[in-house]
Amino acid sequence: MRVWPRGLLARLACAFLVAVGALVGLSYAVDSFESGPRPTKRAAGPAAAPSQASRPTVAAAEAVDGGLLAANGRLLASAVADGSMATAASASPVRGGVGAVLRQLRPISGTILLAHRRGSLAPDIAPVVQILASGELVLVRPEPRADRPLQPPALSRAGHGAGVVLPVRDLGALSPSARAALILLLQRWLVARPIPPETLQSSDVTLVAGGVRRLLSWVP
Repeated sequence: MRVWPRGLLARLACAFLVAVGALVGLSYAVDSFESGPRPTKRAAGPAAAPSQASRPTVAAAEAVDGGLLAANGRLLASAVADGSMATAASASPVRGGVGAVLRQLRPISGTILLAHRRGSLAPDIAPVVQILASGELVLVRPEPRADRPLQPPALSRAGHGAGVVLPVRDLGALSPSARAALILLLQRWLVARPIPPETLQSSDVTLVAGGVRRLLSWVP
């Protein structure tokens, strides 16, 4: 039995049909290989969802970053303001309770100059504390800042280690509250016991020897 025809035209027609069929099959195979599997509608939906959901996430991240930057800016501005306030406070009198002022003082060396007016104390005397009639303390002039650790307290040219502004001209006329505040100051400033009477010097305050010794005897 012959499958291939004997006639020339019939042979050419069969060869042409076989060639066309082979080309069509090869083209379909190549197209299927390059395009790959086509996604269905269900698969395409979730794939597009992350890109849409990422937009709010990016916007939220930008909002958080903006909030952090704003907060940092406010903190920086607050820190600058606090620093300027601290600098201004160190240059101005510090008024407060006895304990608040005593915490800013340390033991001194030299004598203590008592005055009734601030202007009667030389500018190189520091620290200077004013005692009000109510017993309240005012740090008028703080101690100079030390240049190195454990630096000894500075003395004025006259040898004074501190100054006190009293509310009265006579040491014996101090109110009980003001006298108690002065005793606490002397306890904070002076370490040696007993305290020599010559430790207290007068600028424009009346000092009686007996009154000075009695006052110093009350210092713990």
